[in-house]
Amino acid sequence: AVARMNDSRLGLTASIWSTDSERCERLASEINAGTIFRNRCDYIDPQLPWTGWNESGIGSTLSRYGFFHLTRRKAIHFRD
Repeated sequence: AVARMNDSRLGLTASIWSTDSERCERLASEINAGTIFRNRCDYIDPQLPWTGWNESGIGSTLSRYGFFHLTRRKAIHFRD
């Protein structure tokens, strides 16, 4: 099932329905999707990024990670 899910040009969200926590964690690590739900599919946490994989969007929104997509970090080193 995971191979079929990952054989897609899209990857916005996935939902795993199970009472087995270990299995859910294993599946979540194998699925190519930006957001993975467990026993739900109706919630967005503003502290977590909303992002997609493959052709499901570019960058991310929500949380501080959304800002990282819109900015470019720079390191500046000074010596006195």
